[in-house]
This record gives sequence, structure tokens and C-alpha cells, in this order.
Amino acid sequence: MTSFAKRLLLTVLIAGTLDITSAYVNIFIQTGHISRKMFQYIAGGALGLKNTMNGGVPVILLGIFFDYFIVFCFTCFFFFSTVKIDFLG
Repeated sequence: MTSFAKRLLLTVLIAGTLDITSAYVNIFIQTGHISRKMFQYIAGGALGLKNTMNGGVPVILLGIFFDYFIVFCFTCFFFFSTVKIDFLG
């Protein structure tokens, strides 16, 4: 694995984990409760909210996948933008 790929994957893991953590902390501060259906809401963007609220572990895993996939897309955008745009690098 190249140095670029390692940096990209490490950045995705850090950013995705911080994204999930900040979402849980934000919900906890607002409501005083831990959200148990956050990943179902994320998966609901693709499957429809009514379909995902009764889903179990597969829907939760899909929500986690979508969260990290979105972070991966944005990270790739920023990594490749720094190569093309001088003031970012």
C-alpha cells in the first residue's frame, strides 16, 4: 500500500469516527439521551425512513457504511484538490 493510500485511509478513519462521535455528543447535549437509531436515520436516506426504523443489525451496518463512504468521498475530494489547487497545499 502506498504512502498516499495509507494517509487517505487513516484520514477517513479519523474523520469518520470524529463525525460519528460529534453527532452522538450533539444529540446527547440537546436531549440528554443517547440516540439508538442514528445509523438507521443515515441508512434511511437510501432505503426510506419507514423501511429502516424496523431494521436490525444489517441496517445499522449500512448506516455505518454510508457514513464512512461519505467521509471517504469528501476526503478524496480534498486530497485531490490539494494537488490541483496551489494555495491548499
